[in-house]
Amino acid sequence: MDTELDYLRTHVIAEHAEILEAVVRLRDHAAHAHRMLKETALAMKTQESPNNAKDDIDSGRRAVPDDIAQHFLRTSIGYEHLWKVRDRCAKKMIAAMRNSMIAHNNLVSDYKTAVTANDLLERQRRVLESIILAQDRNISCREFFFSVLGSFSKEFDFACFFVAMMDSDNIGVELYYPKRYPDSVTSELRRNCVAELLATLKLPRIPPYVINDFFLDSSQASVIPLPKQIVTVAVPAKTQEETGILGLSYVACQEHSYHETRVIESLLSVLSMAAVYCHRITNKIDELQFYAIHDPLTQLYNRRHFNEILSYEIGRAERHQHTFAVLIIDLDNFKDINDSFGHQTGDSALIGIAETLRASLRNGDLAARIGGDEFAVILPETENDGAEIVGEKICAAISRKKFTACGKHFSITASIGLAAFPNNGNTSESLLASADIAMYKAKSSGKNALYQVKQNEIQDRHILLNNLEEIKLALDQDRIVPFFQPIVASSTGDILGYETLARIIEQDGAIKPAACFIDTIERYGLARRLDYIIVRKSIEALGQHVANGGRLVKLFINLSAQELQGRSVISYADHLCQDFNIPRDCIVFEITERAAIQDIGRMRQFLSRLRNKGFSFALDDFGCGYNSFHYLRDLHFEYVKIDGEFVKNIRRTTIDHALVECLSNLCAKIGTKTIGEYIENADILQEINLLNVDFAQGFYVGLPENGFLYKNVIGAIAA
Repeated sequence: MDTELDYLRTHVIAEHAEILEAVVRLRDHAAHAHRMLKETALAMKTQESPNNAKDDIDSGRRAVPDDIAQHFLRTSIGYEHLWKVRDRCAKKMIAAMRNSMIAHNNLVSDYKTAVTANDLLERQRRVLESIILAQDRNISCREFFFSVLGSFSKEFDFACFFVAMMDSDNIGVELYYPKRYPDSVTSELRRNCVAELLATLKLPRIPPYVINDFFLDSSQASVIPLPKQIVTVAVPAKTQEETGILGLSYVACQEHSYHETRVIESLLSVLSMAAVYCHRITNKIDELQFYAIHDPLTQLYNRRHFNEILSYEIGRAERHQHTFAVLIIDLDNFKDINDSFGHQTGDSALIGIAETLRASLRNGDLAARIGGDEFAVILPETENDGAEIVGEKICAAISRKKFTACGKHFSITASIGLAAFPNNGNTSESLLASADIAMYKAKSSGKNALYQVKQNEIQDRHILLNNLEEIKLALDQDRIVPFFQPIVASSTGDILGYETLARIIEQDGAIKPAACFIDTIERYGLARRLDYIIVRKSIEALGQHVANGGRLVKLFINLSAQELQGRSVISYADHLCQDFNIPRDCIVFEITERAAIQDIGRMRQFLSRLRNKGFSFALDDFGCGYNSFHYLRDLHFEYVKIDGEFVKNIRRTTIDHALVECLSNLCAKIGTKTIGEYIENADILQEINLLNVDFAQGFYVGLPENGFLYKNVIGAIAA
């Protein structure tokens, strides 16, 4: 625009200069002609008489000199040229002025448009800013619209604002008004504008649909709005399915310009996307809040929420002096279902159990999944009798429920432990511990049962937990040492070897047998750690004994059933034997019969690996298993230790005598050496010798000692 004005200004100045130049030339010609005429008249007056002056003048006018005539001609032509130039310049000036006025008007119009656009952009910016700020607050969709539409109405006044959404099978329309209108006005807006909104979004006009009114300002509107324009924006179909928001509609009180309408449409699009984002964030927050206290699989409460409610219920019961009960529910043999049908079937079964729990409980009771196949229930304000009824009901309902997998039907049973507040515990920890004890008692009693804990069982549990802490501390402080009890030939008393027995050195220096803690060790998974300590210290002690000139003897080392699962202990013992120069055939590993018969396949693999390294094996507590003879057919052992319960009663009962005799004869025929345990006196030793039991072990033969200190008592007596 400035360039065009500069061009017009330059052009007008040039035209004016041309006109001035022509005027100057014309003025010069006129002055010269005037001077010539004056000179001629003077000359004529002086040369002729006055009488003849008039005639002379007339004749002189008729006979004008040529140069004067030329001056007049040029002057006439100059004037004519001057008028032409003036006309041409005037036309150019008029055209230039017209173009200048047009350019000026366009400039003013563009300026007004720019000012208007800048104002529109500023209003748009303020609305967008309010959308962003509301979005960052992580609020619900409805709160989001309340927050944004207040700012929206200040920049773009509206009669009402619509949000269409799909809720289940119903179409819902939410109407937001800037202020409170009379009912007649809201009804009119509903009738007219909602119909147009549904038509624009191509939604059915026939109910069912639900309309809700919301007022951004509760004060009464002073002016009744008249809808002039409706702007509607639809949400994409994919987003509709995800969020349920169908579209937004803006009902204006005045006709907006084209640019304002486009800005409002863009703001509605941004608002719809922000609402979708808000909806997603709200759903995610709701989901996170839900799963913070619920189990994702069964939708029951989780352990965290269960513990919180249990603590709350204890406080409530103390304040109001009432009792309540806790049930711990553990599914019986659930691992078999996962192993047989797969974890997907197992998950389906857990969901079914959760449904059974919900159906079996009262309103106000709380059920939770607190472990893989373990559930818990809080029964508020429930006495023992009532809790037992609920527990029995749950137990029966679970066992009746049928499941199907791979075309096969199966059912599940549960063992349930019951503990009551405050009789069985007055803290969360003590109540859960009591219920846990009761649950394990139910399992040991045959499963598929309810059991309520007794006070002495709670005391036993406290002893168990105290033992656990003592064992852990002893392991950490390396206060576990091997003692050695001799195993000798029953006929001569010659030493065969020693069985290593773990002992715990207490902090006051007292020695305690690890057998006092065996239940704790096995239950809490400490057996393998104990195994490695005893293997290392036993082989190390034998190596030092031999290095000091002692006799090389066999070491019988006990292993837990967990060692059947791997081969690391065998490799570990092999390296130790190499380090201390101990022949592998001097090491005899022992496992109880109860542990050995749990998995014959693994036992066979274990024996194969063990013998490949050159070690021997002894089966401990032989005869206590119901299937002893069966696995003797499939497995071979170098030694079997006849269960001491049979041996110590060998002279008192005919059955024990017969069993020991039978086992001794059987092992002799298959080439397995026998060891009689619990040899507590000379009579028992004499009896097992008569029954051809090869070796003897017991307090009469020798006590466990912290070293290889055996003295041949049997040989001394015989001598």
